[in-house]
Amino acid sequence: MFLGVILFCLNPTDAFSCRVVARTGGLFLTYEQCQTTTSREMVSFAERMKAIARFKCLEVGQVT
Repeated sequence: MFLGVILFCLNPTDAFSCRVVARTGGLFLTYEQCQTTTSREMVSFAERMKAIARFKCLEVGQVT
């Protein structure tokens, strides 16, 4: 299972303007599903907030 996480920054030169948001819409069964959905949501979110954003899909439920 994978969790989509988005990092967005309102000011690229100020780390204090950055926030991390985890998707609350549920987990994904595959990495590909996570990438497709989270990247689309990241673009929409960044355009609305006028922010710079990146995303990452993290595997959950695995012991490393």
